Amino acid sequence: MILHGAAAWAYPLSSRQSRLLNSIQRKFLLNITGAYSTTPTAALQVIEGILPLHIKAEQEAVYVRTARLRKTSNYNNFNFNPNNYEDGTTSTKFHPAIFQLEDRISLKKQFLPVPGLNIFTDGSKIEDKTGSAFCVMEEDTTKYEWMAQLSPFNTVFQAELLAIKEACLWASKTNQQIKVWSDSESSLHSIASIDTKSPIAQQTQEILLKSTNIKLGWIKAHVGYSGNEAADVLAKKATQEGIPTFIPAPRNHIKSLLQKESITRWQKEWDNGETGRSVHNVLPKVKTTSTPWQRPEIMFVTGHGPFPTYLKRFNIRSSDSCGCGKLGNPLHYATSCLFTTSYHLTKPSADLEPLWWKRVMNNNNSRAKIKKLMHFIAENEPLLFPKDGDDN
Repeated sequence: MILHGAAAWAYPLSSRQSRLLNSIQRKFLLNITGAYSTTPTAALQVIEGILPLHIKAEQEAVYVRTARLRKTSNYNNFNFNPNNYEDGTTSTKFHPAIFQLEDRISLKKQFLPVPGLNIFTDGSKIEDKTGSAFCVMEEDTTKYEWMAQLSPFNTVFQAELLAIKEACLWASKTNQQIKVWSDSESSLHSIASIDTKSPIAQQTQEILLKSTNIKLGWIKAHVGYSGNEAADVLAKKATQEGIPTFIPAPRNHIKSLLQKESITRWQKEWDNGETGRSVHNVLPKVKTTSTPWQRPEIMFVTGHGPFPTYLKRFNIRSSDSCGCGKLGNPLHYATSCLFTTSYHLTKPSADLEPLWWKRVMNNNNSRAKIKKLMHFIAENEPLLFPKDGDDN
């Protein structure tokens, strides 16, 4: 709900708005993690794999502007032109009284070719190449073939729909009764629905309503029907040899691009940030999946926990020394404190300390020992922390 109407107020965001959104998100992150209230927001976002709210707000604003308002938008120096994406904002333009395709589109689980011409359609995607094709068959003889090579961002669903549309367009130019066959139930359902928002399906509906000599039917794939197998081969061939054809990308491609650009932006902010540097050493790459770290590990890796160094930093205590007389930081308790020997890990040399943190926080056994250590510290503060003024 907080991002409701983001297109109106979050494009672009001001620095003040960004800080406000982060402060709102911070409260939820603290509740989720149980971390100390002073723990950096940037670190908690990375630990929990949650996109910063100010980035999410601009992402949502650009999506709505591009996909729904059909306005050109710029995000992270990437230009989003609405003409490059399907306009799925309106359903079919036909009145229900004239939308009579029920008896023209069959989804029956049987293949009954009509006498004369039958057209078989298919779409294919091989790695990052998309193909669309149809072949016109008279009994077992191929009369005509059509192939189109689409863009990598086009989907198989779009390829299937395009093949059906082009087949219907070809059939509309004849006076013969023709049946167009597709093994894509989803495509046929889309064409049969008056509420479809697919532009290609809507174009196909228009052709069908003007050309009553065409019917559509479903055919089961890969069971030996020669026409369907020929269309399958042709669609695969189209990925390499079809006529390059542009059709707008599906709207979900906008989301994919926005997510990619958002991760890039988040990574840049994380790399250039001034807070959460201890976590950055362990988690240099941002991800949208959370770490398995729980409250004890978060306190340990951030240093925002029951440590003398932390307590002095925030003026809670006057000394940053441990009860044993050494500097009371997380590394000390985990490797060299006299009171915590049962929980010690091997102490690293100074130059290997960054690597030590990475290995410890990514190792289940080490993290289990850290949990026990933090529990011990919480229960033995009088032993570990000297009274103010008593620095041994």
